[in-house]
Amino acid sequence: MPQQCERNTQASRPDVIVVLVESLSSWQSRLLGGAVDWTPRLDAIARDNHYFTRFYANGFTTSGAEVAIGSGQLPIYPPGVLEYTFDHFAERRGSLPGLATANGYESAFFTPGDTGFLDLGRWLRQIGFDTISGADDPWYAGRERWQFNSVEDSVFYQRFVDWLDHRDKAKPFVSVLLTVSSHPPFLDPRSHKIDPERSFRYVDEQIGVFHEALRQRGFFDHGVLIVMGDHRTMTPLHEDEFAAHGERAYARVPMVVSGKVEMPAVVEDAFQQTDLLPSLAWQFGAEHCRSAYSGNFLRSDPEAPAIVVHARGDDRNRIDIYEDDSVSGFLLDGDESRWIGEAPDDAEHIAAWINVQRAEAAARGQRVRQAGKR
Repeated sequence: MPQQCERNTQASRPDVIVVLVESLSSWQSRLLGGAVDWTPRLDAIARDNHYFTRFYANGFTTSGAEVAIGSGQLPIYPPGVLEYTFDHFAERRGSLPGLATANGYESAFFTPGDTGFLDLGRWLRQIGFDTISGADDPWYAGRERWQFNSVEDSVFYQRFVDWLDHRDKAKPFVSVLLTVSSHPPFLDPRSHKIDPERSFRYVDEQIGVFHEALRQRGFFDHGVLIVMGDHRTMTPLHEDEFAAHGERAYARVPMVVSGKVEMPAVVEDAFQQTDLLPSLAWQFGAEHCRSAYSGNFLRSDPEAPAIVVHARGDDRNRIDIYEDDSVSGFLLDGDESRWIGEAPDDAEHIAAWINVQRAEAAARGQRVRQAGKR
């Protein structure tokens, strides 16, 4: 499908913080129709600002979310590999930090976890982040450690606020914050016990504390905070969840926007993680070319993508396509690749588009390997 290139000539160029919350899922939110009420602070922030009723993770792991928002690419398997690596998405051109640098922004990535896991730190450097902070940050010396050698969320947010207070403010910035406290096995830092409900309530409380710290500093006068789940929890679907949302329940995550941005209070159209880059480009005032398969939500008239893509975790060869109210599964099987159940509108072109994404991922991985041998 043809690309549409556009530029926001009235862009306000806000500072941007993207918080990617481990395992944050729509079923935990009463606001989003969940049977439990584990995220009351986030729900309150959403009601007072902007939230999405149909927002989807493109993958089923944290790595998939990092790929989707960091590179703007779909986290799907290239041909001929059993598992993709960050190398398949390791080009600076078109990445989030690449977009930032090209438009005079500073870029930073903060996580309390181990950036050596899956070679995350190397990938973050490859795609161009100016600042990378992980579990080995001296600021965390002597702190209690949890999953992936991480500190708990309260300490993590304090670290970022310290960076925010002391950074050179000559440039606007975009920062990605990846949390860890709600990673399985869902330990509650206060009781030191495995307790999913208390774990997520703690995470929710800390989001509220962080939001208030930003408010007190006047961040929202010129900045935008985006909070989204990285993927649905790796737990079985609830019966009422599947009854309400069907196959889409595998990908539903909260998405909340707070701060200096003109957009609807409630966004009903379907959006996905890969729509973040086109949306940021619009806010930065950068020309950005997007296809019908990408959306732009940080604007007064959000433009939804024609389709939403989710790489399944229960069947690693299956890619789900959400189009209007339908869900179609595309099974990757070489020359025998096929649609499961009813095929979507324009099925032939969508299948060809998926195959192009996979081929391009394979080519990127090959270029990275060849560069590494030099």
